[in-house]
Amino acid sequence: MKIKITKTPNNISDMFFRSLVIGLVYVICLKVFGQIFSAANAQSGFNDHSMVTISLLFTSGVIVALAMGSISVKLTIPSLPRYFALFFILYVVGFASNIIEYYFFSTATLTSILHGSTFMLSVHLVVAAAIFLFFQPTHVTKGLTTYLKEYFAQRGFNSWIWRFVLASLSYIVIYFFFGALVSPIVLPYYQDPSLGLELILPSFNVIIPLEFMRGLIYTLVLLPIIVVPKMQKRELIFWLGTVLTLVGAVAPLLSNEQWPIILRVVHGLEITADSFTFSYVLSKLLGKYFTN
Repeated sequence: MKIKITKTPNNISDMFFRSLVIGLVYVICLKVFGQIFSAANAQSGFNDHSMVTISLLFTSGVIVALAMGSISVKLTIPSLPRYFALFFILYVVGFASNIIEYYFFSTATLTSILHGSTFMLSVHLVVAAAIFLFFQPTHVTKGLTTYLKEYFAQRGFNSWIWRFVLASLSYIVIYFFFGALVSPIVLPYYQDPSLGLELILPSFNVIIPLEFMRGLIYTLVLLPIIVVPKMQKRELIFWLGTVLTLVGAVAPLLSNEQWPIILRVVHGLEITADSFTFSYVLSKLLGKYFTN
């Protein structure tokens, strides 16, 4: 079947085809930037990855493209703000928030964290551009600034402050609740250095402010999805949860071959539960449209 390439996907098969292309772009970016950064830091690069790893990375790219592409066509705002909205969601949810948490839950050095962050920043700049080009909305309504002004005009300053604070605090509660459920399975991987995973368990004094900040960061970076598309409550929960789950958990965990499968699966289930519960909270506190 011949698929005509237009600015906006025509159907599900068209969307899937575009996602396959972006999955390929993702792998190519990892290879090219991997070689550049590896040469600059005298480290082994992407060349060392097996076909299995490349296949997993390709699948991760497709998953990200399907999730972010679905969001891109809903953002009926001008090109530049749409690109940066896509980029920030992709980079923060898909990498930055996770790597910040990983720094405190591992023995990784700050140098290696910064190296990886710069590397993935380059990759995501290109991948976000591909999603931006392949998944365009059918029309543009008004600017993101206008949407934000109208959105924040709904309530007073104090009302917004406590809502954002409560959203961030709720993330901590959700994190600990589902974390406690999976702790009998995952904690041994953090407490046994002999496994070679370089994982550690920080104190509550570290975890609580860390997860508060992650909750706040997620809330801020997801605002375009909350503010721009006119979605009912269930639809908003679905798309927020889908982005947090697929971009923030499924895609990165799928290609993380350093971790045992059981650890990836359990953490994936945990984050899925986290994501949709947090999305429900965001819809209640910050949701814009609730018409039936």
